[in-house]
Amino acid sequence: MPLNEALCFQESQLFEPKILNFGTELARADNKNIIIGNGFGISFDQAFGSECFSWNNLLELCEIEVDSPLCDLLHECNLDFELAHKKLNNAIDIFVKYGEREDKIRFYQQQVDLLREQLIVAVSASHPNSFANANLERDAKIESGRRFLRQFDEIYSLNYDLLLYWLRCYKQSYIGSDSFCNSTEHEDLVFRPDDSSNFLFPHGALFLNRNGISATKVRSSQYDPILAVVERNIDNGVFPITVSEGTGKQKREVIRGNKYLSYCYDRLQKVEGSVFTFGCSFMGGKDEHIIQQLLRSPAEKIVIGEYAPDRARVIQLLNEFEQVQKKQGSRRQVPVFIADTSDTGVWQT
Repeated sequence: MPLNEALCFQESQLFEPKILNFGTELARADNKNIIIGNGFGISFDQAFGSECFSWNNLLELCEIEVDSPLCDLLHECNLDFELAHKKLNNAIDIFVKYGEREDKIRFYQQQVDLLREQLIVAVSASHPNSFANANLERDAKIESGRRFLRQFDEIYSLNYDLLLYWLRCYKQSYIGSDSFCNSTEHEDLVFRPDDSSNFLFPHGALFLNRNGISATKVRSSQYDPILAVVERNIDNGVFPITVSEGTGKQKREVIRGNKYLSYCYDRLQKVEGSVFTFGCSFMGGKDEHIIQQLLRSPAEKIVIGEYAPDRARVIQLLNEFEQVQKKQGSRRQVPVFIADTSDTGVWQT
């Protein structure tokens, strides 16, 4: 398709936006990469009749009372469970040092226990259903999802649920690679920059833990599955990395404070060929930092996959990219297209 047909930053075209077909654009592209958002998990739910991924943040999966002190603390910490955990423990240390009443100290210890318990509840709720019995139809759907992933050179996930990990490792038949490897000094897998890796998580994930200013990945096996390992870590006070801040600027600041997250984020700026997105919101500035990297990249075009978008949605999405482009002031403009994903059939056999 000629670049002058691109729906990118041309006011005359914004009044008559053109919606492409996601599957058709995939078939046309040679060098293709993808950024996955929450819509990917929702498509899984629709295909498998589950309700694992219809949420925006981990707090929605917790049974913590709205407006409770713990809920307020989590919001103050931008839904960073680890930071909330540290603040509670720091408060307990101070109360002990100053000889506060035992019942007060006990209350805060109970809040720590509740925080860990509820994060485990959230992690369990955001894991694909366990399938105890063999089912050829189900396995065929899962293989279709894995086949969908295999066609991309690089896969970036803005989610921190366990779905992509589960798909990658299903029945110990691994897809692609990440930047984690064995270490004689650490029980878990440790981050080592590897430009040949093709699964990247710039917003962190439930199976990634902080290791100082870097990260480790939990080690799981057939006999010690990922969900059990993550839950055990949380129970022991080891919390996952999840970038849950409300704005793109806040997310970028957190990302820059961690070597692994920064590595993934910087890889986005180097992506080439066609970049597809599937189920990413990009609205309200919350992922502005991702748009910035894409518009700085040498990508030939960006195809925003949206489920059954109407005219208003298309205009809103294009406007989000246009506003970031204006802020950056770059002369080079990456063509941006909107494509309908409603008949893509990620999980169709």
